[in-house]
Amino acid sequence: LGRYPSATLVDGRFAGGTSLDRSAGAPEHLAWVGAEYHRYWDPAREGRGAVSADGGRTWRELPNLTPDHFGGTIAISADDPDNLVWVPSYMDPWEWSWEPRGIFVTDSGGRSWTHLEDGIDGQHRFHRLVWWTGRRPVAADQVTGGQFYLNDDEGNFWVSSNGGFSWEPAAHAPPCFEGNDCHVFGQLRAFPATEGEVWASVGRDGLMRTQDAGASPWERVPDVVEARAFDFGAPLRDSTDPALYLHGRVGDDPQLGLWRSGDLGESWQLIGRHPAGSGRGTSVVSADPDRAGRVYVGTPGVGFLFGDDPTEVGG
Repeated sequence: LGRYPSATLVDGRFAGGTSLDRSAGAPEHLAWVGAEYHRYWDPAREGRGAVSADGGRTWRELPNLTPDHFGGTIAISADDPDNLVWVPSYMDPWEWSWEPRGIFVTDSGGRSWTHLEDGIDGQHRFHRLVWWTGRRPVAADQVTGGQFYLNDDEGNFWVSSNGGFSWEPAAHAPPCFEGNDCHVFGQLRAFPATEGEVWASVGRDGLMRTQDAGASPWERVPDVVEARAFDFGAPLRDSTDPALYLHGRVGDDPQLGLWRSGDLGESWQLIGRHPAGSGRGTSVVSADPDRAGRVYVGTPGVGFLFGDDPTEVGG
């Protein structure tokens, strides 16, 4: 982490990364998708995606991609690294209405793809990822293989139990709407080690959770006033629950900050405003699942930062 990489990710061509995921059951398997922003309007633009089987040391570019494999988000099954669900994105927020791309699903590691051209229930609203540096609308269950979750910004939530090849609407969804900025900051995270538990950031309506994949109404996490990005990390000292890290606003504090909770949101500790003096904001938070107290923060355009809590890791 302290050395600048000697080679570019995947290859030497320009591409911005839009999503990265790892398989819960085989975390050395990673999937990355991106977009050649400067070629978006070029009919000859190329889809960009790659997978790694060795923790990111080497990458294999995904074959058989089309120009519609553009940016967006990707998720990997917990028990099968070859099972991927890819939701591409659009530059124009209304482009889905005349050029719907649907969803791409594979159980062969990307060697072949099934294209769900009609999206889910004939809806394409969840494809409007013009704010793609913030939106993470698809997630894989961390326990049950082949189970995936997806939501849009109009109050809908879907579940797939067959690897993403078909989807069913859940009875209840997180309150994700453009009115609370969820179209910018909406993220889904499946809870570690618990089947069917999913958490969602919904912008200015805070942080929500379901313990039964949306079968019953979602619950709001107390005191979270605004949630822009979040993740789960290794349990803190004297706790067995995963640590929860949040970029947002908590309680009466009017400012955005990076917060941490060791008891699943019952109490919060402010751990930073602008880590390492970065004033560019935060687009993604990722916590280390093995090292207590370590958190990574991605910024829009100026790289990433990471921090350790010396009281948790001993130095």
